[in-house]
Amino acid sequence: MKLQFDPNQQYQLDAVAALTDLFEGQPQGAPEYSVIHVEGMGGLFAGQTRTELGVGNHLLFSEEKLLANTRGVQVRNDIEVTHPDASLEAWELFDAAANEPRRCPHFSVEMETGT
Repeated sequence: MKLQFDPNQQYQLDAVAALTDLFEGQPQGAPEYSVIHVEGMGGLFAGQTRTELGVGNHLLFSEEKLLANTRGVQVRNDIEVTHPDASLEAWELFDAAANEPRRCPHFSVEMETGT
């Protein structure tokens, strides 16, 4: 058996677009990736979230914009929105740098593989 990978399968491209389009309007950061170690938060990492999973950018647009982007992706993919006025599902996390709780929206993207 020989496995072949085709990076241009439409169902994969659609799934990637569904995810990336949620963040339409978020300014792009530097495209480089690096592994780093720092003792404290601040300086180079001001405005970023650092956990055991890595360093992530904060969203620079509102949750309302994220909701509008989500609805756009749902409409484009013919996903029924049963409660259009509902807010995004989210976890509440404690933001140690800001010393306050904040909402952390979460998403699921399903991909049809044709199998």
